[in-house]
Amino acid sequence: MAAVFILLDLTRLISERANIALFGWRGFLKQKEKRTFSSITFFLTAVFLLFLLFPKEIASISILFVIFGDLAAKFFGVFYSKIYFWPALRSLGEVGNKSIEGSLSYFIFSLLAATIFIQIVPFPYYLVILGAATATLVDIFSPFGIDDNFTVGLISAAVMLAIRVFV
Repeated sequence: MAAVFILLDLTRLISERANIALFGWRGFLKQKEKRTFSSITFFLTAVFLLFLLFPKEIASISILFVIFGDLAAKFFGVFYSKIYFWPALRSLGEVGNKSIEGSLSYFIFSLLAATIFIQIVPFPYYLVILGAATATLVDIFSPFGIDDNFTVGLISAAVMLAIRVFV
């Protein structure tokens, strides 16, 4: 699936006509994705890399962080945000739109989803907490300017694996 979306995005980015046609589908792409890869491409590529590079339980938990954390942050951030981390940057888009309420919900729902998962697949709870905290911080700071649908899972998985191996 990642390969299909990579090809679709490459086609869209190379052909202005294809790009216009895909943007005509309401809700298919965000405005910020007009000249870059789509969030779904970043997500599917990260999922592929997670299962390629990490143990399956770490990969699965990291994917849960992205799915449930991001969904909760979006919902609670849109409807309940009052306190923003960088209020002066709100006009700049994604970076300035991170709120305490959205980030707190990101952490809580990531933790909740992973807690339910480890009832089925044994995994140390302290790693779930550290992974959820890492995922939340990566979402807040969006390192390297790369889409958080790509970085959250990979960085949180790397942190959980490093701590499991070295501690």
